Amino acid sequence: MVFTTDDFKHIILYDGECNYCDAIVQFLIRVDKNNDFKFAHITSQTGSKILIKFGIDSNLHDSFIYVKDQKYYMYSDGAGQVLLQLGGTYAVMGKILLAMPLTIRDATYKWVARNRYKLFGRKQSCDIPSQSILDKFLI
Repeated sequence: MVFTTDDFKHIILYDGECNYCDAIVQFLIRVDKNNDFKFAHITSQTGSKILIKFGIDSNLHDSFIYVKDQKYYMYSDGAGQVLLQLGGTYAVMGKILLAMPLTIRDATYKWVARNRYKLFGRKQSCDIPSQSILDKFLI
């Protein structure tokens, strides 16, 4: 099946080599009751297309990027928007996060991003999703 990134309302780009990032993706798959999200490694073909489409620096491999309805959110804004999309208690957490000053949110986000391999480790190879969640991933 041929698709474009326009075919999906909610795409999350992440670092596929980062243990922490992978844990967040696995968590989001579990709590995504509406099956809203699709995921792609930021360095994948889909990731590259999205970066080009929005004019985002292709060297930003330490970034979490959330594309919602053809608009993108980065860093803590991306995390907050994902929490809002999940609804319920997560949406409350998203509202609290987004109410904090952007400079503090993004400084914290960027510190964790810079130190993610030291803090959480790095994968030697990318995981292959199980058949049950394969449709959640874009290549």
